[in-house]
Amino acid sequence: MKIGKRLAYFDQAISICYTIDGLSILIREVGEANLDAVHSGIEMIVTIMPGPCKLITKVTATDDGDGGIAIEIDTQCNYYKEMSGEINTVDAYEEIFTSLGENSVTETCRKYCKHATCLVPTGILKAIEAEAKLALPTDASIVFEQGS
Repeated sequence: MKIGKRLAYFDQAISICYTIDGLSILIREVGEANLDAVHSGIEMIVTIMPGPCKLITKVTATDDGDGGIAIEIDTQCNYYKEMSGEINTVDAYEEIFTSLGENSVTETCRKYCKHATCLVPTGILKAIEAEAKLALPTDASIVFEQGS
């Protein structure tokens, strides 16, 4: 898969343009208030609070300057402690632009954690995505409500 990316500036906004295999183009407009988030150059830290197990995981994603995203995982979960160090540096495009569950992060997590609804693999991917500037860093959540 061949993927390209370019940034174009118009007044105080930025357009992020992607081409995938030369066929598709995704254009995302980012407003002035978000320019700092797009160009921060600072590592992305994502805290994952998974729910009933209460085993917090922190993921630090850092652009290595060579086209990869370096990953560090600090966790209270014994499953992911065993995995620590197995996910080191990844290609964000290969991880993010795949079908659900078909990337090295999910495959590696699957070997260690047997809980299908664990949020950690998605949290790792969200950290990679934001650090690679493929999406703005935005909190995500799952909210449960009792029906009437």
